[in-house]
Amino acid sequence: MRAFAMAFVFTLAMSGLAAAQPDLCPIDADEFEPDETATTTFLPKLCTWRNRGNNPFFKLTPGYRIVLEDDEERVVITVLDRTKDVAGVKTRVVVEDEFEKDGDEWVRVEKSFNYFARCEETNTIFYFGEDVDLYEDGVLVGSEGAWLAGRHGAKPGIIMPGTPLIGAKYYEEIAPEDSALDKGQIVAVDPNCEVEGQQFSRPCVFTEGSTDCGDDMDEKVYVAGIGIVFDDGLVLKNHGFIND
Repeated sequence: MRAFAMAFVFTLAMSGLAAAQPDLCPIDADEFEPDETATTTFLPKLCTWRNRGNNPFFKLTPGYRIVLEDDEERVVITVLDRTKDVAGVKTRVVVEDEFEKDGDEWVRVEKSFNYFARCEETNTIFYFGEDVDLYEDGVLVGSEGAWLAGRHGAKPGIIMPGTPLIGAKYYEEIAPEDSALDKGQIVAVDPNCEVEGQQFSRPCVFTEGSTDCGDDMDEKVYVAGIGIVFDDGLVLKNHGFIND
């Protein structure tokens, strides 16, 4: 069994080796030069697209919800019974509500509608974009961070490979004109794990995130049959189906 702390130290060490990148976004899609160490070509034409079904580490079943929290922030991720056509693919809509603590209340700061589809042949979950609402004091103030595959030269990326392989690095977002160039890298795969005191007797995938638009890094942990259980300090509070 690998404790989460060990994986975190390992990935943090890797982060320290990476040189800080200058801000280079937005950039014209025709001028974008991708990171040569990260995959950008995913052969989507070979996929039969589905907007239901589950990768072991990422559910697309309507009604499924995950809640992550720390003392100051909460994220509620819900798979909706809705679809959206993006770049000719009928994707599943997954809403992500982000809140910050204000006294004893949680106040919404962002609500994003994310669009995913599953490649039936590989069971890989692809990310086709998001629409974003930003809030201040309960008032809608912007939409920074929105992008859609097929718009401004953007292409879908991978959010969870069908076969997680240690060292695999891939673009999650390929939207240079919309300043969306997040990447993920799998840094560990374990048969079970401990995450912030929570024991999971299931396979676990540890990822490290980065972006071509700066030097931001993050850490995530996914557990089979659940999904994301750790996101850059936020830990699993609960999960399950809305009507359960």
